[in-house]
Order: sequence, then structure tokens, then C-alpha cells
Amino acid sequence: LFARLEERCAGTGRQRAICACLSEARGRSVEFNVASNDGKSSSLLGLGRHADAYPDVKYSDTVTLQTDTLDGLLEEAVLPEEIEFAVIDVQGAELLVLRGADRFLSSNALMGLSIEVSVVPLYEGGASFVEVCSLLEEYGFYPREAVFNRNGWCDALFFREWWHDRPEL
Repeated sequence: LFARLEERCAGTGRQRAICACLSEARGRSVEFNVASNDGKSSSLLGLGRHADAYPDVKYSDTVTLQTDTLDGLLEEAVLPEEIEFAVIDVQGAELLVLRGADRFLSSNALMGLSIEVSVVPLYEGGASFVEVCSLLEEYGFYPREAVFNRNGWCDALFFREWWHDRPEL
């Protein structure tokens, strides 16, 4: 799955795939669950409500990984400092990733994010849309668009005060 993502990103010139197990803390050993659907639903978290919404998807394996944070990737220059837009789709662990991203979210260069969110958690221990909104509001990001599917999740767009001073958005 990562090789396909890497190939897609290579053709864009502005995107880069990075293989990391992101969470709120660096260097923590975790069991990462590998899903039966080509890994697309793989997660740090248990399937939870996902098992009911998508009964054909199961965890087929687990691998032990070391966690990192977005801020850690910035510190090590794995990520560039001047990221303008980020996509975060980490199968229920969005709040964990955002909690490890103070420096990243505080960057003046960052204008917006696309984050996969659920009205109520889809994965065990995952975050709700309201929890993600609350954390992002602390950094000046607000929801601009969120159209939830029948299973209660979507890729929501968040921008800094998009309703004024940003005609390009």
C-alpha cells in the first residue's frame, strides 16, 4: 500500500509519502493492526464500530512499530517546515496524531487540513468530529466543509478563519 502511495505522490512534484507510525508520543512501541482490505483500514486502534459498518474487513495481522510525531518529523527534517496543506487519514487515530503536532499546527505556513473524521468514533478509542474540531480550534482552524456518508465519516476540510481575509480559498 505504501509503495502505491509513494508512486502516486512522486508524480505530483509537491507531495511526498512518508512511512511513519504517528501518534502523540515518540518512541512508543505499539501493536499496529493490519486490515484484510489491502491494508486500507489498518490502524493503531481496534475496529470498534468499523466492524459493524464494514463487516467484510477484519484484522489479519499485527506488527510491532515505534511511534513518531509530526513534530518529531519536523525536528528531524523529514518534513519541510513550510507545509501549506496536509491530509491526515489515520484510521481513527487523528486526535492522537494532532496531539503530537503542536509545532506543526502552530506554523504560520499551514493554511489548511483535510482530516478523516467521524461523527462518533468509528474505531475503538478514536475521536469524534467534535473532539477534532475542539483541538483544531485551539490552533485557529475551523471546519469549512464536512459532508458525512451513511456510515458517519467524511474527509473534512479545516482552514484558518476562512470566512475573511483569505480570498484565495
